[in-house]
Amino acid sequence: MFRSRPRPGQPTNPVERGYGTHANTLAPLLRISALCCASFSQTWEIEVVEDGKLFANMTDRSLRLDAQNLPHVAYGADWLYYAWHDGTVWHYEVADSSPQAGRYASLALDSSGYPHVSYCAASRLRQRPVEVRTSRCDRVHCQIVDAEVSAWEYTSIALDASGNPHISYRDSVLKHAYRDTMGWHTEVVDGQGVGKYSSIALDTAGFLHISYYEYTNGDLKYAHQDATAGTFRPWIAKPARGSVPHWR
Repeated sequence: MFRSRPRPGQPTNPVERGYGTHANTLAPLLRISALCCASFSQTWEIEVVEDGKLFANMTDRSLRLDAQNLPHVAYGADWLYYAWHDGTVWHYEVADSSPQAGRYASLALDSSGYPHVSYCAASRLRQRPVEVRTSRCDRVHCQIVDAEVSAWEYTSIALDASGNPHISYRDSVLKHAYRDTMGWHTEVVDGQGVGKYSSIALDTAGFLHISYYEYTNGDLKYAHQDATAGTFRPWIAKPARGSVPHWR
């Protein structure tokens, strides 16, 4: 059985909630579900987190749980929004009001519980993945990671042991961006026709692993940093029908 709980004061009928701020665009409902008990035979609690903002291209990485198992969500399309639950009520912030900010949002929480979000925004006809660090008691910090991208899609963020962000994203090619004490750096991981649906992770030694889709040949690919050279080594994990997996 599923139970849906709207925010206090909201109409229960979705039609009564009407349209969002964008003409002819029905305001989407951002819902979060939590299983009350360990057994899947128990009841789910479903809450409407947000129903008045424009958002799109959400991924599984848009949601993270903190050390207290409380949910944090990053989302957007017109702006970048950030919502979190304190155990009693939901809180909301506009993290970035840049034009078309918030698509492909990917969220990570550092050891202090601060959120880091990679996402795409359009400004002055330039598309850009941006990393943002925001705090509930401090002002938002937005940084441009790559301002010279031709295709802005599919960001994924992970933090290393020092709390530095690493972002994979598509710019016609698959790219990796990271920040250290010297600032932001970018590199090409794999060539043309790849980079959709990327997902990035770091292992216990601090080496990076990225899964992604090569849409030219229809391959699922995996790249990891070579332990000796420090460069990425792509692997065709699930090739198109009739092909054989191999290191590239």
